Amino acid sequence: MWDLDEIDEAFNWLVLILTMLAGSLIQYPSLYPTFANRLHPEIPVIRVILFPLIALIVFWLGSHLIRNRGTKVVLRCSSWLYALSILTVDLLFLIGGVLGVHILENGILWIGLASMVPISIYLRFIRKEYELIYPDSQFLKSNRKQALFCLIIIVPSVGFVPVLAIP
Repeated sequence: MWDLDEIDEAFNWLVLILTMLAGSLIQYPSLYPTFANRLHPEIPVIRVILFPLIALIVFWLGSHLIRNRGTKVVLRCSSWLYALSILTVDLLFLIGGVLGVHILENGILWIGLASMVPISIYLRFIRKEYELIYPDSQFLKSNRKQALFCLIIIVPSVGFVPVLAIP
């Protein structure tokens, strides 16, 4: 069982990994087929990578500044699920770049991987740890609320990537 400091530290490491991955994706946008063959490929890369990171920082900082325990739990879970979604999307772009594949062209594979990987990790590991830290949280105990929560976080984070990628 983790305590709150350990899960916060794990999240901080995840954000560090995300920023390093974002830096490499932004540094070499022409290597990624999704953004290649454009006059300025760095523009959509910056939109796809930096906008989600800024939103993630706002979620996480909010979870530390809010005093209401219920809101704090929702913001922390949102931060984790959103960060896992960003990581999955970035890794899909990286793998697409290595393999020379336009990752956004295969919609079913894109939606499947970009949504199911973060949801599975969140439900299997993160939610269970927060249930131990916040045993009185109705949000964490309710499977219905968790399913709706996952949809609310994942659908925009996965759906906006193709929109943001358009120059």
